[in-house]
Amino acid sequence: DAAVQAPDIASPPVDATVQAPDTAGPPIDAAVPPPPATGFCPNDPNLVGCFRFENDLVDESPARQVATGTDIAYAVGRNGQALSVSTATRLRIAETPTLDFKRFTMEVWLYARSLPAAGTRMGILDNQDQYGLFVYPGGSIRCGAGPNQLFAPAGAIRVGEWIAVACSVDETFVTVRVGGILAASGPGQIVPTGGTLGLTIGGNTPQAGVVQPDPFNGLIDNLRIWSRVRSTSELCSSIGGCRP
Repeated sequence: DAAVQAPDIASPPVDATVQAPDTAGPPIDAAVPPPPATGFCPNDPNLVGCFRFENDLVDESPARQVATGTDIAYAVGRNGQALSVSTATRLRIAETPTLDFKRFTMEVWLYARSLPAAGTRMGILDNQDQYGLFVYPGGSIRCGAGPNQLFAPAGAIRVGEWIAVACSVDETFVTVRVGGILAASGPGQIVPTGGTLGLTIGGNTPQAGVVQPDPFNGLIDNLRIWSRVRSTSELCSSIGGCRP
């Protein structure tokens, strides 16, 4: 995914050296209970990726994606275990038609140890030239399809907190929800399907001759990828309820 800069209003100065507290494990926000493991990966043909990261890279969706990586680690997550991403982590799914679709919803829980420094970003999910989810300085989130990218305001992601993020794209709208609350919305488009480099989790999909891994620094848990747009009620149900 080629670098896209967030608008100035979405990227205020941030102290990139701020780290999450060094505790036995990240705190759990009791206001929103974690999603249950049972039934989290239903036998739904529209579910094309479902990773709980329970000390493994198993995809429990019907698509059974094969994820491979290096420097893979796990830690206590939002629900059970989570993927712990560092600067050396590389996690890929090879090119497959099951990850090419015209509309989608991505759901994930994130725990940031730090935020990107000015002029950088951190990848959460990237299918080159198709769709992606990135964190920018100040905790802004960028999500979208092809050239149609939408920025949620700064502060969406905060250091040391578990945050539920969902992004949906179809021909009508692009929407980003944070903690179940609509954070940004804009015109949509049909998702392009011409990419050939596969999918990267926790970073940016590498391009030939370009070294730009953009790794996330934190934990990723309960990642689901759907080949349809999920309703607000579905998204709220999956995180245990939306806040007013």
